[in-house]
Parts: sequence; structure tokens; C-alpha cells
Amino acid sequence: MKGINWIQELGHQGSPRAAALTINNSHGVLQAVEAGAGIAALPSYLIRFSGKVKVVLPQVEGPVFRTFFTYPSELRRSLRIAALRDFLVARMTSEALDI
Repeated sequence: MKGINWIQELGHQGSPRAAALTINNSHGVLQAVEAGAGIAALPSYLIRFSGKVKVVLPQVEGPVFRTFFTYPSELRRSLRIAALRDFLVARMTSEALDI
């Protein structure tokens, strides 16, 4: 199974590569790529809404990670939480995410 840093090992044999830039969130990576910092592995939904980046290795697929929507148990009857949950469930589909 591919880990979160799967792109560092892609097509590489030998000693581990050293990252030239380390960013801890996808939006930061997107901003770096849009600014010309290089190429990156990004979720398809970020690429689709960027308008500034394009896919350069369409045959390479990254890992799929499970996502969890969590909230405090005392909010389980909150209408705002229910509305957000329903919104996310409706949009987190394979078709919507190009999976």
C-alpha cells in the first residue's frame, strides 16, 4: 500500500530522496505548484478548481485515503452538523472526486 509520501519513491531506486520543500497541507502544495515551485501529487478536486495547474502524468494514480467526519458527541443532534454532514456525503463520491 502506498503511504502519504508515495511520490518520493515513485520510479526511484537507491538511497532515499531528500525533499527540497516540505509543506504539511494540500492547499499549501497547490500554492507552491501554482507559483512555479515544481510538480506535485495533488487531489484531483484541487487540480480541477485551480485553473493554473495541469496533470503531467495521467497514467500514475496515487493512493486513496479514507476520510472521517468527526465531531463531539454532544453535537450529534445539531442541525448545523447534520447539514454539513449531508453536504459532505453528497459531494464525497467517486464521481465527484474523479476516482
